[in-house]
Amino acid sequence: VVNSTKRCVIAILSLHDQVIGPANQEEKDAAKAWVEHQVCAEWRNGYLAVDGTNFCLFQKPSHYGGDIL
Repeated sequence: VVNSTKRCVIAILSLHDQVIGPANQEEKDAAKAWVEHQVCAEWRNGYLAVDGTNFCLFQKPSHYGGDIL
C-alpha cells in the first residue's frame, strides 16, 4: 500500500507543470463572475481565495489542537 501510494503521488506530481499554471484573463473573469454570483460582489477580486471548501472558523484544529500554542 505504501509503495503504491508513493508511486501514485510521484505520477501525479510529474504532471504538475502540464496541468497547473497561471490563469489567463478569460479564466480570471469567469472565476470573478462566479464568486460575485455565489458569494457577494465585495469578494469579486478575492477569486483566488474561494474554492467552495467549507471549514469552521469557530473551532481550533481537533488533531493536536491544544498543542499548537
